[in-house]
Amino acid sequence: MKMKRTAVFLAALVVALMPFPAQAQEEDEGFVLRVRGDVRIARGEVVETVIVINGNAFVEGTVTGGLVVIDGTASVTGEVRGGTTVISGNLELRDGARVHDVTLVRSDLQRSGGATITGNLRERENLVFPGAWAVVSILAWLGLTVAVIAAGLVFAAIGGRQLQAASLSLTEAAGSAVVAAVVLWVGVPVAAFMVMATLVGIPLGIGALLFLLPAMWLLGYIAAATRLGMLVAGQGGGESPHPYAAAAVGLLITQLVAIVPGLGALVVGLAGLWGAGGIALVAYRAARGTRRAPADAAASPAA
Repeated sequence: MKMKRTAVFLAALVVALMPFPAQAQEEDEGFVLRVRGDVRIARGEVVETVIVINGNAFVEGTVTGGLVVIDGTASVTGEVRGGTTVISGNLELRDGARVHDVTLVRSDLQRSGGATITGNLRERENLVFPGAWAVVSILAWLGLTVAVIAAGLVFAAIGGRQLQAASLSLTEAAGSAVVAAVVLWVGVPVAAFMVMATLVGIPLGIGALLFLLPAMWLLGYIAAATRLGMLVAGQGGGESPHPYAAAAVGLLITQLVAIVPGLGALVVGLAGLWGAGGIALVAYRAARGTRRAPADAAASPAA
């Protein structure tokens, strides 16, 4: 089933990139594509590339480039000068066949004595090359890190004072922040499920679960990372109304921690939960008219 899904994905990708219908065989300067059907390259015929998805390819002539068959059989009695790739199918090299590099992914090879492979023969159980997941993981981490830092900088630009207040509350009013986090992460889901008991409340409950809580976690993660950035930079808060540097440095550190197996995911998850408590605490204080962060209040006892 996994291989079938892979074949479907590749078929969709190839078809999406093609400017012509996939049901009928098309040729464009030696390129042949067929989906759900067979292709035959007759003796004496020369084409550059052949791709067959959910069908069979019969090569009696010459393919100067590559031959790719997905979920089907490639039968060669002629010549393939480039690479021959068969995914979830069979490769039949009959007498007189001459191919260069061969790659088989969950496929079988039937080779007659008169067939010649001039290049390398590779057989795999999946499409992933060695180290591919490492490369994909690194790229995903880099992309996510850039996105998170960008979000942190936007938060610092638009709501810098609120970000500072929420970040400071995580250490200056740690107990209150923890209580606010518990209320948020326990109370909101309970309330969401309660209101979903009514028809009118269903959209509200779904919105709270799918949009409000994830947004609060992201903002909380930024707030917790910003507090870490303040501590690393030796800032107590209030140095700048827009803590760009603290947010960027803190988020970079937490993203580096995130790649630690096991522990990283736990630390990042808790940082978002805890930081969201700081966000909720600042919002609660703002609603009550208490606008100063704890550190500001301590610095101005006469206020």
